[in-house]
Amino acid sequence: MYEGDRGNAEGRLLKVVINDIALINQAIPKTQITLKKALEGDLIVELRDGSTHYMDPDEVQKFYEKLPNWMRWIVKVPIIISFNPESETFSVTGDEWQQEALRYVLGMDKDDKLKFQHLERLIMEYGSLVFVIFAVDVGEIIK
Repeated sequence: MYEGDRGNAEGRLLKVVINDIALINQAIPKTQITLKKALEGDLIVELRDGSTHYMDPDEVQKFYEKLPNWMRWIVKVPIIISFNPESETFSVTGDEWQQEALRYVLGMDKDDKLKFQHLERLIMEYGSLVFVIFAVDVGEIIK
């Protein structure tokens, strides 16, 4: 393989990776709704690719019951959690109320970090209310 061919192959691979990441990112919620609306039966949200996602009413009820009254009206679902494989860290991509809601539901202190065991519990108990995406540093892929 000539040096020029290698550069072209790397460029094509990079394009494939970026296109795959973009495709994956299309399967996440375009919209979110308040937990209260979900509890009232509004259980379908649109995804970025135009398809829809149905939230389980039992999971909505269970999540709702774990939160204090004042928080139930401002938390939006589904919640999107970003995982960075390089640093092995998780973060909530939504607002501070979604972060706070997860702390309540998981029994976490304010300074606790979201870990794999938390994610596992969320998926097992509230799978239809949680989306997990991968945070990828394209700059690292290029190197």
